[in-house]
Amino acid sequence: MANFFELINNWFDLANVSHPNNNNTPFKAPYGTFMKEQDSLFDEVYDTIFNMRCNGKNSLQIFQKGILKYINGTRYLLKILKEYGPNYLLTSKINQDALENLFSQVRSRGGLNDHPTPLNA
Repeated sequence: MANFFELINNWFDLANVSHPNNNNTPFKAPYGTFMKEQDSLFDEVYDTIFNMRCNGKNSLQIFQKGILKYINGTRYLLKILKEYGPNYLLTSKINQDALENLFSQVRSRGGLNDHPTPLNA
């Protein structure tokens, strides 16, 4: 069980890299700077999530499909970026945190109405 939590922790570290100079560990460094270790982590997370089943379910759940798509998409995005120069990817730039922060700011401007309609926003 501890190995699973360490695996997911390392994956979250790699999925939230925000500084190009953070090279302390392969999983806190920009994706592409430690390709062997980072791709190995992606492979292990992919296999674990793909083969994992939630209680009473025979198929992959939505969150599992999202993780698998994230891994495939991140790899493909780095491949495209390398064709044009950048050799690494700051993965925090492609996660949902920025979008969620924007929605939070829009909701907060509504005062007591924290669920504004599109017209109110």
